Amino acid sequence: MEERKKYNLLPPKDYHYLTNGDIISPGIDDAQCYQSTVEAFLTLGISQEEMDFFFSVVSAVLLLGNILFSGEDEVVIKDKQALVASARLLGVDSQVLERALTIRFFGGGGRSSSYSIPLSRAQAIENRDALAKELYSKLFDYLVNRLNKALRGSTSTIKSSLFIGVLDIYGFEIFQKNSLEQFCINFTNERLHLQYNYHMFKAEQQEYEKENIPWQKITFQDNQGCIELIDRSPTGLLSMLDEECRLPKGTDEALLNKMTQKFKMNSWYQ
Repeated sequence: MEERKKYNLLPPKDYHYLTNGDIISPGIDDAQCYQSTVEAFLTLGISQEEMDFFFSVVSAVLLLGNILFSGEDEVVIKDKQALVASARLLGVDSQVLERALTIRFFGGGGRSSSYSIPLSRAQAIENRDALAKELYSKLFDYLVNRLNKALRGSTSTIKSSLFIGVLDIYGFEIFQKNSLEQFCINFTNERLHLQYNYHMFKAEQQEYEKENIPWQKITFQDNQGCIELIDRSPTGLLSMLDEECRLPKGTDEALLNKMTQKFKMNSWYQ
C-alpha cells in the first residue's frame, strides 16, 4: 500500500498504455514478481534511493499515457491529475511539463530569442508518446549499465570472475496468425544463430586453415542471406517497412506487393 501511494500506482486497467492487449497473465503473481525484483536489486547492491528512481520513472511513463488533450488545432490538457502526478515522479514542475506537451519551441540564427507554436491534437499525442518512449528507453539503457556494473564487481576481481556460459536460445514463434512481435522475435533468433554459426563454424575452421591443422570440414546452413534480406540498409525488409510507414497513404497491401516484386527471386523470401 505504501508503494502504491509513493509511485502513484493505479489498477492496470486504468492505464491507457496497458489496455491495448491482455493485462492478465494466468499463473503470474505480480506482487511476488515485484518482491523478487526488489530482492534481486538489494542482492546486487542497488540502494533504495535508486530503486525509487527506477520505479518512479516507470510509473511516470505509464501516467503520461493517461494525459488526454482537448481541441484540434490548439490543444489543452483535459484533466491535469495525471500530468501533476507524472511531473512529481519525474521531479519537474508540472507547468514546465505541460508546456513541453502542448507547445513546440523554435529558435535559431544564433539569436537568444525564440518563438512557440501550439501543437495540434495529433501532434500533441505523438509528442506525448515520443516522450514516454524516450524516457523508458533511457531508463532501460541506464538500468542495463547499472546492473552490469554491479555484476562486474571491482576491477581487481574482473579476471577472476571470467567464466564460460551456455546460451539457451529461445525458440522461433510460428503461429496461424503472426504479428510484428513474432517477426522481431524470429529475427533476433536469426541474429543469434548467425553469431553461433560464425564462432562455432566459420571462425573456428578459418583458424584451422590458418594453422594448417587437418580436420574434417563441417557443413552448416549459413543464414547470412536471411539476415541481409531483413535488415540490409536501405534495401532490406525493415527499411522497406519503415519507408512505407512514412508514406501518407502507405498500406499493408502496397508493402507486400513491393516486397514480392523486389525479392521474388530471393530464395530466402517466401
